Amino acid sequence: MSLTMIYGIKVDQELKDSDMEYMSAYLELEECLRFSKYIRKIDKQRFLLGRVLLKKKISELLNLNVSQIRFSYSEYGKPVLQKYPDCHFSLTHSGDWICCAVGQVPVGIDIQHMEPIELDIAKNFFSSTEYNNLLSVHKPDRKDYFYDLWTIKESFIKATGKGLMMPLNAFTVRPCYDEDCKMIECDLEKEAHFYKQFLLDSEHKMAICTKGKVRILEPRVVSIDGLMS
Repeated sequence: MSLTMIYGIKVDQELKDSDMEYMSAYLELEECLRFSKYIRKIDKQRFLLGRVLLKKKISELLNLNVSQIRFSYSEYGKPVLQKYPDCHFSLTHSGDWICCAVGQVPVGIDIQHMEPIELDIAKNFFSSTEYNNLLSVHKPDRKDYFYDLWTIKESFIKATGKGLMMPLNAFTVRPCYDEDCKMIECDLEKEAHFYKQFLLDSEHKMAICTKGKVRILEPRVVSIDGLMS
């Protein structure tokens, strides 16, 4: 069975300017332009750490130098590696965490910082079945259920490669809590997709979705110092 790996960085410190300069050497010209457009340092830091984490883990999988990792983009804007079509990856960040998934099948990953929910968001972005299921959940448990749905749905549209070209309310998921890896059924996608969920800490929930069933290991936390080495 194919293996998909998850890596995460907890951003609990501000990068030194010298560290940002060191890591910016990993960026391509297009990435440097994107990096320069961020105004806030925290946004610059998240973009930089995410790109370096992703490139380093792809380079380890493919046994390449990081400088050989060059992204192009699909018709839906998803980053791809044209020279290595069997290498698949996804990147996400929210709150204090930046995470990526790398493997040999199409994959999507999403993390959310669990803040108080607004039911209007659920009504607009969830299917009617999902929204009604959410309302039926005992009120103290609704926030957990909301973020279960949100992360699963986001990871699924990323795994399909279509992103928000596939509306979130166009399909329905039903979180299942008694299996290791669950299947998503969607009329818009012929091939089966499977998902798995993780709670990174008390405030951050994550889901990963793959096309086909694969082995997914627990997330490996990478330190910023380890990323620099």
